[in-house]
Amino acid sequence: MKIDLHCHSTFSDGVLTPRELVLRAKANNVDYLALTDHDTLLGLPDFMNSGKELNLNTIEGIELTTYYNDNGKTEHIHCVGLAKKDAKKDSLSNYLKEINKKRKNRALEMLSRIHDIYGYTVNLDEISKTNSVITRKSMLDHLVKENSNIDPQVLRISTSLDSKAYVPTKYIKVEDGTRLLKENNFFVIFAHPCLVKNQLIVETIIKLSTFDGIEVKYSYIYNDEQHFKGIAQKYNLLFSAGSDFHSPTESQKKHGDIGSSTLNEDEFKPMKEILNLK
Repeated sequence: MKIDLHCHSTFSDGVLTPRELVLRAKANNVDYLALTDHDTLLGLPDFMNSGKELNLNTIEGIELTTYYNDNGKTEHIHCVGLAKKDAKKDSLSNYLKEINKKRKNRALEMLSRIHDIYGYTVNLDEISKTNSVITRKSMLDHLVKENSNIDPQVLRISTSLDSKAYVPTKYIKVEDGTRLLKENNFFVIFAHPCLVKNQLIVETIIKLSTFDGIEVKYSYIYNDEQHFKGIAQKYNLLFSAGSDFHSPTESQKKHGDIGSSTLNEDEFKPMKEILNLK
């Protein structure tokens, strides 16, 4: 059995539509797949309908961006939320509308600054009309399309955290983010803790927040599965697994193909019961 609880579609920074994700999951012999786009629920109707049509067990999810203040340094903490049967989504949807409006304004400002500072071509009208979540990867993809004569690795510098054009986004605190997801009846997972820059704060974040599970299996070459399983057991958190799939052509060093990171049937059983899955 293959259970992948973390992937992305065109509604955030993935390259496949929700339906294409389901088709790829079927081709990869995946049994359960959760769509967890960054800070949006907009891809879920198509995803769930495609799962029903194509006979794949699909799970409604989200990857909520939060932050933790580590002695003045901002550490982005991602929280995967999986919807329980009676998930409400009302206050979550209101928050997402607000944060994605801020994301779009930030993208417009940052791309304008990139144009002024680096001289790259941008199409702000196209960005202003999009309904997808705009991440820094989205901005880079836009720059690559509009500046095909420039090496993408050169363009990447302009969207990096160290860019002269960088504009920060203010997210919700991790403890408030986990609380928001639980208020809307989501099962909350600490996503890819292996990517936290300061590993010394991982347990501090767990103590501060209300996680139900932790992503111990993750498609990253430096993920220490046994270490995070130990942390999960210490804090009574359920195991989770995710490929964090974004693109079929992406390097597998950080994100994997759908189904590449999976729970076994026994590991999935307690979460399956909580989510009331068949």
